[in-house]
Amino acid sequence: IPSSGTRMHAAYEFFLGKNKYGKLDASMERFQGIYKNILAYISVNYLNNENRSPQVYDLFTMGGYASLRGYREDEFKSRRLAWMNLELRYMLGLETMLYCFYDHGIMLSAEDRIKSDLIGIGTGFKFGTRLGILSIEYGLGYRDKSFSRLGLGMVHIGLDIAL
Repeated sequence: IPSSGTRMHAAYEFFLGKNKYGKLDASMERFQGIYKNILAYISVNYLNNENRSPQVYDLFTMGGYASLRGYREDEFKSRRLAWMNLELRYMLGLETMLYCFYDHGIMLSAEDRIKSDLIGIGTGFKFGTRLGILSIEYGLGYRDKSFSRLGLGMVHIGLDIAL
C-alpha cells in the first residue's frame, strides 16, 4: 500500500458501426501522509458513454465495494457517472489499517437529469494476506434525505490482488 504518490488512468474507446460513439474511463488516486501513521487517500473516477441511448449492457455501474460504499453492488446504472472516495487511514502496519471513509457519487439519469445526492459514509479495516489485501467495510448510504439506520448498513468485503 503506497504511503504517498499519485496514480492516474485514462482510456478512450471508439466504436464504429451504425452508431459511432466513444467511451471514456478516467481515474486518479492520491496518497498523502499527514502525520506519523495517519494517511489520507482520495480517488476520483469518471465514466462517460457518448452514445445517448445505449443498450442496458453498455451502461456503466456504480455502487458497492469498488465505488460507492453503503449501497448495493452495481445499484446505479447510467451512461455517465462519477464518484469520489475519501479515506482517512490509520496505518497499523505496512498492509494493515483502520480507516473511515466518505464516498460521493454523481450520475446522469435516464431523463438526462443530474442526481448528486449519492453519499456513503463508514469505516473499514484492511489487512494483508497471502492472496492480497483483504478489506472489510461497513457503510451507510444516504437515502430519502437521511442516512440509513445503523441496522440497514451494508457490509462490503473485497480482495485487492497486486499483480
